[in-house]
Amino acid sequence: MCINHKKTVAIHQPNFFPWLGFFDKIARADIFIYLDHSLTNPRNPLWTKRVKIALNNQEHWLTVPLERPEDNTPFLPLKDLRIAEPEKTARKHLATIQQAYGKHPQFRQIFPLIEAFYLSVDPLIANRNIEFIESVCKLLNIQTPRIRSSEKDWERTSTELLIDLTQWVGADAYLCGGGAEGYQQDAAFENAGIQLIYQHFEPTSYPQKGAESFLPGLSILDWLMNTEITPGHCQWFSRADDTSKSSVPIGSQSLGDRR
Repeated sequence: MCINHKKTVAIHQPNFFPWLGFFDKIARADIFIYLDHSLTNPRNPLWTKRVKIALNNQEHWLTVPLERPEDNTPFLPLKDLRIAEPEKTARKHLATIQQAYGKHPQFRQIFPLIEAFYLSVDPLIANRNIEFIESVCKLLNIQTPRIRSSEKDWERTSTELLIDLTQWVGADAYLCGGGAEGYQQDAAFENAGIQLIYQHFEPTSYPQKGAESFLPGLSILDWLMNTEITPGHCQWFSRADDTSKSSVPIGSQSLGDRR
């Protein structure tokens, strides 16, 4: 399929140790927006605070506890969510990650990126998540420009907000995850002159040390711990003229996920 747009934007909340598809989305866009201003309930099971890793050949959830607002307000801007008991969480998570990946090939290279997240003094999880994402983008040579939605005040929400964000950065195409069709109004993008591109990313299997069968959909930590990063690997995220296609060799385009 020939894509005739000039500039593609991808928009996503800054997730906690995101999966591979998150970085594929960044790499395929001409500009990426961290959606960090949207109202969020810290009690909900957010990808902003939890993710799956592999532990003893099984999926294991890592969850960062968040403080509840003092006034019991149900929703807060994502950028204002604070980590509860950060020192206790750091000790527990670092021990779990060491148990899960301490004997993996790339542990010594990758563990400092993880430690930086937990040893940060920043109380806000969005800031820590973004710092981690930025460190992985640097490691993988993903050069897509990245900005935060909180740099500007926004009045609209849902599909209208996505359209406003797309127009804000001068893009004429919006790259969305496969799960987006359940909540956004596709026709509204067409009416606004914006081409809608579905990501449809699903990772294929890669060697997972000690695994009896492949565990898909884990944090990128799992892939990083099992994979030697070389200059050639950075090419998986190189953008082609047709941004509906990904050059990531570990992924196919059969299923989407808006993690």
